[in-house]
Amino acid sequence: MSDEGPNFEEPDDLLAKLTGWQKDADAHWSTWKNEARNDYDFVAGRQWAQEAIAEMEEQNRIPVTFNRIETTIDAVSGAEIMGRQEVTYLPRTVEDTGVTDVLSQGAQWLRQGCDAEDEESESCRDTLICGIGATETRVSYDEEPDGQIVIERCDPIQFTWDPSSRKANFADARYLIREIPMSRDQAEEEFGDLDFDLVDSTNQRQPTVVDPQVRYKNGEEDQGSENEVKVCEFQWFDTYTVNRIEHPVTGQEAEVDDEALEAAMAEMPGVELNPVRQKRRRYWKAFVVAGEVRDKTEIEAGQFTYKFITGKRDRNKGTYYGLVRPMKDPQRFANKFFSSMLEQFIKGAKGGVMAEEGAVADQRQFENSWAQTDAITWVPNGSLSQNRIQEKPNQPISPALPPMLEFSVSSIRDVTGVNLELLGMADRQQPGVLEHQRKQAAYGILSAFFNAFRRYRKIQGRLMLKMMQLYLPPDQLVRIVGDDGEAKYVPLALSDDAQEYDVIVDEAPSSPNQKERVFAILTQFQGVLGEASPEIIAELVKYSPLPASLSEKIVKLLMTPPQPDPMAEKAAQVGMAQMEQSVRKTASEATKNEAAAQQSDAEAAKELTEAMRNGAEADLMQTVNNLAGGDPNV
Repeated sequence: MSDEGPNFEEPDDLLAKLTGWQKDADAHWSTWKNEARNDYDFVAGRQWAQEAIAEMEEQNRIPVTFNRIETTIDAVSGAEIMGRQEVTYLPRTVEDTGVTDVLSQGAQWLRQGCDAEDEESESCRDTLICGIGATETRVSYDEEPDGQIVIERCDPIQFTWDPSSRKANFADARYLIREIPMSRDQAEEEFGDLDFDLVDSTNQRQPTVVDPQVRYKNGEEDQGSENEVKVCEFQWFDTYTVNRIEHPVTGQEAEVDDEALEAAMAEMPGVELNPVRQKRRRYWKAFVVAGEVRDKTEIEAGQFTYKFITGKRDRNKGTYYGLVRPMKDPQRFANKFFSSMLEQFIKGAKGGVMAEEGAVADQRQFENSWAQTDAITWVPNGSLSQNRIQEKPNQPISPALPPMLEFSVSSIRDVTGVNLELLGMADRQQPGVLEHQRKQAAYGILSAFFNAFRRYRKIQGRLMLKMMQLYLPPDQLVRIVGDDGEAKYVPLALSDDAQEYDVIVDEAPSSPNQKERVFAILTQFQGVLGEASPEIIAELVKYSPLPASLSEKIVKLLMTPPQPDPMAEKAAQVGMAQMEQSVRKTASEATKNEAAAQQSDAEAAKELTEAMRNGAEADLMQTVNNLAGGDPNV
């Protein structure tokens, strides 16, 4: 988007603003960067300063390192991997309910395509080491012509942030800066012709030249090949004011600036618009290379494309730190104490003898036979009784060193709260319930880190939803698993209105820890689950520690309707035929009985009719006789 409207800035003004930000950020974060580099050295086993190594080598001493910090970092990082979480989207409106499952599973499918879980686990490890982890969410066209959303881990030492930021994960940072090492050819290919000899008139310095594989010496950045330059990427947001008004006729809401509001009020002088003034953010990014601002564009996602995970906050310095900082001193002391004990052991006497010059007649024979167990060493009379020959005394190790060494080693884990149970090194017999409770206590101490991981996934989930809406083509197919356990590809169509979702972070069913806990609970309900429906069993199988492929097959079999038994089906058909024949026979007999009943009724009616006729004739004759006076001849 071009620089137009109220957010337009002259290139020189923008360069001055960006370089001013960079100067402030460098001054604030330079000490943290040196400490972070040292933190990575400690994890990698480089735990002695160069001056200390030179001094010990000059004294023929050995700088011993037993790296226990890496084990602690691996344990906590492994706990994060074993308990990975997933993001689901819950709709806020009824209209979006139909796409919620497709949206959640579509996001999971896209994350699997770019190995997002592995990249984020690396960022979580960075947080444990130096206190800050970083990822970038972007669209890559390297392998997919239509674009592919990818999430990549970034080196946190390349970044500096707004020094005034106070919220975790830099949620309130106004700007951020990333220094990307590039070769000059790559920079010119990316940004066009560049004048690398141009001096920045704002800060009077040339672009920093570094090696592509950044090297450090004693905490200071080492200068590398002159063919390498740093490209600084800036992301920031500006605020502007809008007026929310309601159209007096249609009733639709609209956001307009001050000029449009004045024009609308001029067109409708008698109408009260009642505008509501509110602040909005507009996000930008730009690159500064060779003293020039290049490629300033608006970030369509409406938020930073870099997301961060922060550890424990150093309130006074305004920075963050991880688990390595408190472990450094115990690790240093443990290394020094062990090196001192090793030196005393090496330099102390391990046998040998002290003898006066005249204590033996043949010194060569004495030296050769002294170390031989089966030889006799002859000495003059009185040499042993007068103590002219004595064994060299063994110099014992200072009794204060072993307990100090043990204290230093145990302090490495004690200062972090990572106990032996979490490390899997508890060498004692204890109930499983107690061990589980002690692990949970360790997780409680480390909750600041796990809460930051959870907050990151919510923030990144909102960005992922916006990226899916902006950059996925309308006919994009995503892989989802239906309720029947069948995997299928469906189109992921996101309208502009399908944005009102709550981002929920929950432990994934595929998480080993989650599976272990749920399956342990389910074993207590074996009798009840035996009467459960296939739908319930299919949902519970997802939390079983069975392989994913086997779980999918079981779910599919449970949700598939049972196939009919041919013999049972044939028997059912024979039974149905017999039943139909019996029904027909019964119906025939009923019809026959009904006909007989009708015939009987007809005969009875006929008899009744005849009886009535005979009775009528008899009555008539009686009447005639009465009229004739009883004379039968009348």
